[in-house]
Amino acid sequence: MTRNNFLKTALFLVLGAVAGCGTPTPSDVVQVTFDVSVPANTPVTAGVNIIGNHANLGNDSNDAGLKLRRDSATKFKGTAFLPKGSTILYRVRQKTPDAAELNAAGSAMAPRTLTVGDQDATESITVAQWDQSSETVHPKVNFVVNVPSNTPAGDTVYIAGNQPEIGSWNDHQVALTKGGDGKYRISLTFAEDPGTGIEFKFVRGDFSKNVEKAADGSELSNRTLTLPAGEQTVELTVARWADLGAP
Repeated sequence: MTRNNFLKTALFLVLGAVAGCGTPTPSDVVQVTFDVSVPANTPVTAGVNIIGNHANLGNDSNDAGLKLRRDSATKFKGTAFLPKGSTILYRVRQKTPDAAELNAAGSAMAPRTLTVGDQDATESITVAQWDQSSETVHPKVNFVVNVPSNTPAGDTVYIAGNQPEIGSWNDHQVALTKGGDGKYRISLTFAEDPGTGIEFKFVRGDFSKNVEKAADGSELSNRTLTLPAGEQTVELTVARWADLGAP
């Protein structure tokens, strides 16, 4: 017996006993994989559930349902065993924070319909938007910066760039904090929308003297980063400083 058939047998022995309607066999059910694409502004802390009119989908309870796993920033997946030939009505719901699915016009989605076939299958779904305020999501970037070994221990490392949060390339620079591991860190939340491209560099104060350079001492192009949908940690390395030799 394969692992899937074993799981199907075990699951439906339990469901059959609870329902008091006999014992279905593995041939009575199929494995349905829900493959859900969500909007880019879905919070990184959020979960996504499939809630439907079957016990394995929570019997339409918003407090139950099939909890999906997060595969990427915009992709959730999960699997349920469902009876062959059944018609399932279900909804996609965001959890923590709780939000219903809306269609592209911003109206509430009617329950989706799934007709279960006689073979394992994948149900692909795209959520147009959630019934939530767009202001709940702001791009956040955690910068972790490795510096050359000859960086003076007492020096402060700054980030500067083309967004207000990092000084808009003017005299305002934002200091990073040095950790016990020698790395410098800062967490910044940006007002710009996810997908906005930013430019920046690291410097020890004076751009004309102490800006970062390429490993061979040549000019380094501005660093670039696309702001994430939610939170992202990026670890970067300064190869060399303008006023210091190779480490």
